[in-house]
Amino acid sequence: MLFINRQLRKHCTCSSPPFLLLSVCFCQVSIDSIPFQPNMAYGTLEVVLVNAKGLHNTDFLSKMDPYVIFTLKTQEKKSTVAKGQGSEPAWNESFLFTVTNDVSELHLKIMDEDTFTADDYVGESTISLEPVFNVGIVPPTAYNVVNKDQEYHGEIKIGLNFSPEPETNSFCSGHYGGVEDYGGWKESTF
Repeated sequence: MLFINRQLRKHCTCSSPPFLLLSVCFCQVSIDSIPFQPNMAYGTLEVVLVNAKGLHNTDFLSKMDPYVIFTLKTQEKKSTVAKGQGSEPAWNESFLFTVTNDVSELHLKIMDEDTFTADDYVGESTISLEPVFNVGIVPPTAYNVVNKDQEYHGEIKIGLNFSPEPETNSFCSGHYGGVEDYGGWKESTF
């Protein structure tokens, strides 16, 4: 078995000496034998945006039109605008994210849509993904919304569901991050 990942090499039981950058191992190593590490999760994360309450109102003459921007590493999703719902908006929307290596938290930013000026910042929250990676589901839970000075600006209710990618249960399955390999080499198009 060809190892590029040092984490797998540590769990190898054979005595093959490592070569320069790669090491060769002839034993069977299963991902299941490696201790759980939250930053090694692969699969699909469903984020359920339920509602918010007690949001700091940024509009003085009318009700806010809030929306949420979710960020998971480089992926970004935006909710619909809760027109005229003010500081107690309800969305009941779901968003899907692809989870790859080295993801530990979901960041969200709440904004107030304005027609003639730039949208106003309402607040933000950061949600640890370790519980959903361990259990698979976190029912809708209230998370504090804070401003840039970490002052409380309300709360937002979010549910999380994680579906691990079934192919990652065995390193020997032939699938390494979606790239199809033949004998350890990617097939060339030349």
